[in-house]
Amino acid sequence: MKTTSLCLAVSALSLTLAFTACQKKTIDDIQSNDKVFSPKKFKENIITALGSKAVGYTFMINHKGQWADSAARGFARMSQDGPVPHSVYKEMNIASVTKWLTAVGAVKLLDYKQIKLEDSIYKWLPKSWTLGNKVKSITFHQLLTHKAGLTTDDIRYGTDYNSLKTCIAAGVVNEAKGYNYSNVNFALFRIMFTYINDKAGATNTESYNLSNKDTASFAEYLAVRYTQLMQNLVFTPSETGMVFCSPEDRSTVTLMYNETTPATAGRTLGDWKLIAGGGGYYMSAFQVAKVMAYVFHSEKVLTKSQQEVLLTNRYGLDAEDGPNTSKGQSYGKDGALMNDVNANEKADNPDPGLQTLIMKFPGDVELVFFTNALNNGFTFYTTIMKNAYEDSWIKP
Repeated sequence: MKTTSLCLAVSALSLTLAFTACQKKTIDDIQSNDKVFSPKKFKENIITALGSKAVGYTFMINHKGQWADSAARGFARMSQDGPVPHSVYKEMNIASVTKWLTAVGAVKLLDYKQIKLEDSIYKWLPKSWTLGNKVKSITFHQLLTHKAGLTTDDIRYGTDYNSLKTCIAAGVVNEAKGYNYSNVNFALFRIMFTYINDKAGATNTESYNLSNKDTASFAEYLAVRYTQLMQNLVFTPSETGMVFCSPEDRSTVTLMYNETTPATAGRTLGDWKLIAGGGGYYMSAFQVAKVMAYVFHSEKVLTKSQQEVLLTNRYGLDAEDGPNTSKGQSYGKDGALMNDVNANEKADNPDPGLQTLIMKFPGDVELVFFTNALNNGFTFYTTIMKNAYEDSWIKP
């Protein structure tokens, strides 16, 4: 999505994404002696904290449902790959931030179909799948909070159709159902969305494809329906345009680098359509910020009660109780991907990679941050952004 306008209206509800220059002080701002949030100061603090980078980053700041400020530094593609500057409109694989989007879609779809979050998931799995140990005890709430018991630190599964089928056949391997973060939990929604929306239609398609032993076509069908339903549930109501789990052309797609070896050819992880749900959407910072504005400042995507359910349970968000700020509780979801080029099963130099982060702060502030380079492994950007936010409250 490309635009050069300074103010971009996004709904009849006066939910406008606009530059700070388009905003005016209210009488409440003028009369109050309390500190107020400054998007400009937040931007400056983030840039200062990040310092100089060989590759770069981009971020968006929302305030009160509006695009308040943004920045783009460096390159989505370095010169050796055909230089493309960073931009808030440049798409990138958003990694596990996809989980939050899937959670938004799931909360909305389940509520619309009058299915409770405490209901078991097994009725909405393919009929041909074998239900393993205590699968019937797994609820939607448990999947959305990584407490389904399907994985342990040592027992993991891929997120393609056959791997998810194997996971369900194995069943609950952690019967205490303690917290265990896994892409499997959210990738299963890619399988279930079609059944939740139209169980009869999904079952008929399953029967037809599998009677012909065409698992590949059935897996494709479920993946396409997931993205179509997400478009209808989340992206079209938030006016983000069409959003997919497939990248741009190899000649233009945002690439991954390492800050210590920026002249090395960039890497990409390719198409995620058949493994998405826990990761894999390709979006710009602008698009993600727009979804956040609509989700939290209107009822065009989620109702107020659905928004409360999402936040209270931290569906699709990081589980830790923090970071707390001086203004109250904040919420976040980070994501990270890498290529293990030195094959040591660690994220370290010179592995190329990317990191993404969304945060919701008190005072109606949201942040979307993307970087397409690692530096000695993954960086915990949550604390960096929290500190930048804390120092962004100034006297009016």
